Amino acid sequence: MYEVKKSLRNDFSFFTPELQQRSDERRGLINKLALAVSERRLEVHYQPVIPLNGSGRVACEALVRWQEEGEYISPGLFIPLAEETGLITEIDRFVMQQATSFMESLYASGMQPPGLAVNISPRIFFDRNGELSRWIDDVKACAQRTDLTIEITERLLTQDTPHAMVALQQLRAEGVKIAIDDFGTGYSSLSYLAKFPVDVLKVDAFFVSKIPGDAHAVTLTETILGLGRDLSLRLVAEGVETAEQLHFLQERGCHSAQGYWFSKPQPAAEFSSWLAAYYDALDRSGNSAAAPAIARLVTPTQHK
Repeated sequence: MYEVKKSLRNDFSFFTPELQQRSDERRGLINKLALAVSERRLEVHYQPVIPLNGSGRVACEALVRWQEEGEYISPGLFIPLAEETGLITEIDRFVMQQATSFMESLYASGMQPPGLAVNISPRIFFDRNGELSRWIDDVKACAQRTDLTIEITERLLTQDTPHAMVALQQLRAEGVKIAIDDFGTGYSSLSYLAKFPVDVLKVDAFFVSKIPGDAHAVTLTETILGLGRDLSLRLVAEGVETAEQLHFLQERGCHSAQGYWFSKPQPAAEFSSWLAAYYDALDRSGNSAAAPAIARLVTPTQHK
């Protein structure tokens, strides 16, 4: 039945041993994920977001990771299952709480915490059990400790729920920035940008990975960057992996970028060391425009 539903059409499918095996594996993975969530065995890694235009300080995106039996499970595999089962709401709260504690530990150590971006599933805005109110409290608490951005997807905008509008307006009043993640890959509409309180557009890694060689990707990326500038939004590019991509984005006024060219997502301890090295090198250089080069320089072992 699940395979038929995935086809998104009225259909039928013969039940085979292969389908049985896939169903059993999927059910087993869901059970393991539920246990990992309840036992708080997930991890939060941090990927630097580097200023490209000589202004603004470094930030980071908090990303959930799951390790089972010594191996990391791909987020592309377990996040959709978490969305489907509703576990994603608890995962989002876990990431928010862990990231807040980490920012506090950086401050306590005498280090300036970076700006923090956290992904939020649309499911929380359709909550009927009080979770939305508790989540808003968590976000407000985090925002008191760091420069916070929450990342939502275009899917939430198209659903046009009044709960989302009210919640986002409340958070923005508390100084929380709102980012549209993976912009351009969903159901983009100018009307959504005009209606919802949005501060940041994130250019999806799918487009960035194809520039500058793919003419269509170049046109779409330039269009998104131009749109963001015209709307006075902050622009962040994801998935930067080459010098050519970095130069393309810099020349077109993109404000910040993240990707393996600078650093992979890192566990908290490693990111703390990376951040200390970055701040030290930036202070010694006395040149904020050198941030992209410095970010790469202090990450000697993680580039492709």
